[in-house]
Amino acid sequence: MSTEATHPTTQQVADSAPHGRRRSHIIASIFGLAQGAWVMALAAFVVKYHGPNFGFSHQAEQYLLALPLAVAAFVGCRWVERYYARNSSLGAVVAGVFLLGGSLVLLWLQKYFTLGLISFVCAMLLFGGAMGMRRARRAGRREAVYAQQMAKLDQQPGQVPLPPPSRKSDHLLSLVITPLLTVFALVATGFSSGVVAGADVFAANAHTFSHGKVLFALVAGALLLLSVGALTGTSTAGAAATSGTILAFYLALCAGILLGIKDPLFTDPASYIVIDPVVWIFLAAVMSPLARGSHWARQAGRTQMAAQLAMETNKAAA
Repeated sequence: MSTEATHPTTQQVADSAPHGRRRSHIIASIFGLAQGAWVMALAAFVVKYHGPNFGFSHQAEQYLLALPLAVAAFVGCRWVERYYARNSSLGAVVAGVFLLGGSLVLLWLQKYFTLGLISFVCAMLLFGGAMGMRRARRAGRREAVYAQQMAKLDQQPGQVPLPPPSRKSDHLLSLVITPLLTVFALVATGFSSGVVAGADVFAANAHTFSHGKVLFALVAGALLLLSVGALTGTSTAGAAATSGTILAFYLALCAGILLGIKDPLFTDPASYIVIDPVVWIFLAAVMSPLARGSHWARQAGRTQMAAQLAMETNKAAA
């Protein structure tokens, strides 16, 4: 009695991919431009905020203001990620290009440095997320092909279909690797920002760092963030957990500010976490929708392929 199953080849899956998606790419690109502009505008409002003093320091008011604006960024990103997942992930690439262009200008001019860092880390994450959605969509198509093969095998006398491969190991690895990569990425980016911007964390020895080391830190942070986004194609558990953890810590920071706690952890958190907390919360606002987008992309790939296979089966039977 055979228990072996033939897995679909990459060529079979590629040949079955949907065609004629130019319209989807164009719409996704428009959404991507809007997404990039939306995230940058909200971040700029926080960075350039000089509003009335409500009894808090200017820095504390920025932290408090960043929370609702990051939520607004999250809502906008989540809305467009649904379209990217079901139609074209090109939108995430376009949004990343928009943000990266803005960040490079700001970092070069050393003006509104926090805004430049927010744009930079979000751009790298979006590039990786586009790869993750593409991988997830293809994985969903493979799952649909595998499910059809097992259904056919189940109809043959004496054949036992194999269960789908378990994804528990993917989820566990994602839960471990994604937070580590995110922390290392922001530490590397914070290293470069401390050197260039002269932050207090590095003020004592900032003169000892060369421009080459600054560039290396930025490139390392970029590659790590690309990896974080791309990993959502394997499992979204890590990205979802990481963004949720960042939100929890940021809520604790806001609560400490509102309660008037004078501990340096609340009055000067950047000295503990290397990079401005505003960067963290906007990173989470982009990361969480990307994780959900990859989940939707896997579902979309599975559904679209199942429908296509059913149509081909009906044509063959006719």
